[in-house]
Amino acid sequence: MKYIALSLVSATLLLSSCSKRYYAPALFRSDVVYIPKPASYDSIKHVIYVSGGISGSQGINLSDEVFTATIDLSAGHVFSNANVAYGAFAAAGNISNPASNDNNNYPLDSKGFTAIGGRFSANLFSNKNRTDFRYLGFEAVYSKEFGSYTNFRKAVNGLANNYSITGTDLLSMGLTSEIIWRNKRTRYTQYGIRLFIGGRFINNTFENLDDESHKYYPAQINLGYFMKYQRYICSINTNLLTSFGIKLGYSF
Repeated sequence: MKYIALSLVSATLLLSSCSKRYYAPALFRSDVVYIPKPASYDSIKHVIYVSGGISGSQGINLSDEVFTATIDLSAGHVFSNANVAYGAFAAAGNISNPASNDNNNYPLDSKGFTAIGGRFSANLFSNKNRTDFRYLGFEAVYSKEFGSYTNFRKAVNGLANNYSITGTDLLSMGLTSEIIWRNKRTRYTQYGIRLFIGGRFINNTFENLDDESHKYYPAQINLGYFMKYQRYICSINTNLLTSFGIKLGYSF
């Protein structure tokens, strides 16, 4: 009988642990994206970019699905051995998880959100033939979130095994390295690959949680792919395979 009682207690603790749910800002895994800039061999040295895109990502609960649509407006400049870009963006989407209804008094269901923010990027580069080696760069993105998902996080924090990062601001910054090139036969086509390694510097911690394995989420690693044909641009981004997004746009 003692062993049966111990088994029941262990099972109860296990189920209780598994039923914990964690909620972070909606753009937690998808705020960092590729920021376009003109290359050294481009005839136009100061360029305006307009783009729109969609992305899908996982929440802290890997079964949470986040869908986001974004529009960006940015400016990029190239100088003798450096690039600078900056811009603003707006996003809207929803986060959902029908399975959260199971054994949960505060189900997520589907909640909407909107966000606005700004981006900045700068880098040093060297050039060889038709290739720019952007060997050292810096990127930063700030966003502010609004909507029913924001209100939901604040309402359920600390209730019945629900834990939230209740802040609505995100600031991600990091170092980058990139290579961008054009083929000899395709003069108007460019390709680029950029690696971002950095972190989240505000609202990256569950303050009221003792479980160290879920308490801190400071790191960010993002890989971006860029392609340009004449004035049309495309970029693809992934954050350690927990998010995937594509953006299409035009340069002026």
